Amino acid sequence: MDNAAASCPDAEEIMSAFLSTAVCAARDQMRRSLLAGVLLIGTSSILSAAEVRIDEHTLCPVALHAFDEKDLPAIEEFSRFVQGVFDDLNARYSDRGEPAPRAKLTDKSGEVPVILGFCRQHPRSTIYQEAVNTYRGMQSLGTPLGGGDTEAPMQKQKGNEGTSRFRE
Repeated sequence: MDNAAASCPDAEEIMSAFLSTAVCAARDQMRRSLLAGVLLIGTSSILSAAEVRIDEHTLCPVALHAFDEKDLPAIEEFSRFVQGVFDDLNARYSDRGEPAPRAKLTDKSGEVPVILGFCRQHPRSTIYQEAVNTYRGMQSLGTPLGGGDTEAPMQKQKGNEGTSRFRE
């Protein structure tokens, strides 16, 4: 019986070996989980800052958030997208022979605040729809788009200055 007891580990040794193995496995699992979490957080923040995609289905809150947070990559993507919408509308009106305002967005363009204002009024709308509404609104007003050129409307009025329609 002494030989059997000597060859058979006691319960304390078995428990010690089991705990040691379990602790090592748990530590390794925690390290892998922690590393995966850090990688996930790191890549998601990089993607959110660098990969801003705006298309005709993008909702207005994306633009509002970009301007509120002064997220330059998102603001640049917004400007590129809106300029593309304006270019498409210019081409459509020109193809139909209708006068098309030449829209070119700049830092001083009045269209961006108008689009953002429409987006604040209609947060469930898309950036595309509000850009189209802005284009059509500016077109119906006869306001030149994008250049901040305030001379054109004034030139139209100069011929009527001092002339009352009631005097003849």
